[in-house]
Amino acid sequence: MCTIFDFNTMILGYSKTSKRELGVLLYTKMLKEGIKPNARTFPVLIRTCDCLRLLRQVHGQVVKYGNVSDVYVTSLLISMYSSYKAIELAKQVFEESAYKNVVCCTSLITGCFSNGLIDDACKVFDECL
Repeated sequence: MCTIFDFNTMILGYSKTSKRELGVLLYTKMLKEGIKPNARTFPVLIRTCDCLRLLRQVHGQVVKYGNVSDVYVTSLLISMYSSYKAIELAKQVFEESAYKNVVCCTSLITGCFSNGLIDDACKVFDECL
């Protein structure tokens, strides 16, 4: 029987291949086997998201399992939403975060800049000071 460590390792492995979506399928299998995600699951699972639809589903799982206060998960969600040009969703994750530290601020500032939203990036920067 596989442990959470085994599943997290395999999901991480898939996140580094061209078949990243298989990591999400493996996550589904993990849940069906009664193994609940831990703090290490979501950072690797977020990296397997190869489209916005999938990222939103994984974000729902983050909320469901109470990992929204994890700064690393929050900054990854902000970065990934930004990479899919969903900057409003990235801003929403940032605003809903209880911990707006330098990592989350930097993720949102970078996301705004990479989407050409210079004024928004400057506003976030000013708010984070």
